[in-house]
Amino acid sequence: MNRKQFEEIYENYSERTYPPETAESVRRCHVPYEKKDAACKEADILRKLTKQQATADVIDFFNCLKRTYCGYDYFFTDEKCDKLQETILKTIKGRLGKISNKTLARYLFRELYPILNDCHFRLYVCKRERFFRKNYTAYVTDIILRKVDNIYEIVNETSEVPKGSFFTEDEVREFLLPTLYVGEDSNPEDEYYLLGKYSVAKVNSLTIMGKKFKTHRILCDSVTQTGTDRILQKDGYVIVNHSSYGMPWNDEDLLQEYYNDGCNCAKSDAVILNLAGNGGGCSDYAERFYKGLNGSNEDGLHGAFLPFPAELPDETKSYQMRYPEENTVSPTYEGTLYVVMNKATASSAEMGVSPSYFVKNAVRVGSGTFGCTTFGNCFFYQLPHSKICLMYGNRLFYYENFEEGKGFMPDYWIDDKDPVGVVEAYIKKQAR
Repeated sequence: MNRKQFEEIYENYSERTYPPETAESVRRCHVPYEKKDAACKEADILRKLTKQQATADVIDFFNCLKRTYCGYDYFFTDEKCDKLQETILKTIKGRLGKISNKTLARYLFRELYPILNDCHFRLYVCKRERFFRKNYTAYVTDIILRKVDNIYEIVNETSEVPKGSFFTEDEVREFLLPTLYVGEDSNPEDEYYLLGKYSVAKVNSLTIMGKKFKTHRILCDSVTQTGTDRILQKDGYVIVNHSSYGMPWNDEDLLQEYYNDGCNCAKSDAVILNLAGNGGGCSDYAERFYKGLNGSNEDGLHGAFLPFPAELPDETKSYQMRYPEENTVSPTYEGTLYVVMNKATASSAEMGVSPSYFVKNAVRVGSGTFGCTTFGNCFFYQLPHSKICLMYGNRLFYYENFEEGKGFMPDYWIDDKDPVGVVEAYIKKQAR
């Protein structure tokens, strides 16, 4: 989603009226959070439905989307949605005998998957989860290049091409990924690159000038944080390990600790904020840290929020808009912030990346984040007859530098299982 789309679809949204039956579908299907586990157990059972029952569930499904799914107006129009519903109902009508809940889920998934790209949206039935996400992953070769004018020199030994060989810019332009190279012969003033591709489909090799070079998934994607101290004071820099934000939402004492961490780090010339492997939780912890570090937790977030299911009006639909608060405090951190991230940096942890764009000197390293922040604040629903469970969000979040499935992009890609160690080596090399 780009800025123009956000403005046209959400900022300029005119209140719409729907039949009251749509709100009745939501009330019938909405599952309170404390009952979701019980609902999933019901969904585990294989059930046979009459055509009438399956039809009623499909109608409820699309009614819920129209009224409570924040991505509905981005992915659909009412006309497009009604045609999809009609296609599925026609398939049900043409079947002989009863239909299983497992088959019904397959019909819903088959029609919606080509349209949706939402990493949070999922269907669950018969112990199987179906996701509507299209995630990108980085695949790279073993080759490291140094840019010399318009020539790219190979600076490391590989089994496929000798060190000192080179490519022209035309030969490798589409595969260049900037990287931090900290080899003994590296120079911080030079530009270094990996050869790779960020892709939804798996990439086994890159073809350059007719020759194939094997690729592998970028190594930093395998990084998780286990048993790490939250703050590690080093000589000239600080490492801050945020391994998870899965802490209580209203623990003011712990939130104050994160704010204090930020204040203490503000005295350092360099801070490495390690978000690799952080799967999210409560983004307030990231916000408090940035508030302490930078005097501001500005993140550039624009939002469009639908009402909670329990507060849904009978007929009218409108969005409550959320805009970045006017920040009267200028960014205060004068050092360099390095944000380490990877494909396992997800959801609320990605909200730990977004404020870095408002730090004067910030460098993002690693690989692209998971990319599941656009459609959030998820609620649970269950179709009455099939017991199919749904989860999707009622709040849309727009960030200028973010795309669903792609995530936030690094300034430097790191093909190493110790990306924090690479940044440390880079800092030390710069200090020489």
